[in-house]
Amino acid sequence: MINIKGIVGVNCITQSDGKKVFDEIVEAFRAGDHVVLDFEGVNIYASPFFNAALGKLYDLFTVLEVSTMEYLNIRADGRSVIEHVMENAREYYSKDQVARKDQDDIIEKAVSE
Repeated sequence: MINIKGIVGVNCITQSDGKKVFDEIVEAFRAGDHVVLDFEGVNIYASPFFNAALGKLYDLFTVLEVSTMEYLNIRADGRSVIEHVMENAREYYSKDQVARKDQDDIIEKAVSE
């Protein structure tokens, strides 16, 4: 079981914190473990955290593997953010490399303007 509060504290907000959790999840999947994320004591959830922690998993693992993860002690608002992030990530990683690069370029251009 991966204790989220033990890794990042009570706020799941930043990409850098999400990356810490991502690394733990990848290690667990590669070890053949069943991944369970425990959000006991976490107060705030944000999409940048979940994008970094969960969304990128689809680049390394199959949809079936990722779908076996369990989430414990997470409020409805956190679960809603996870569902939104995961849906977007599945769509993004289902595209070929060229389409993903094109999408990334468009977003980068829009952000820099």
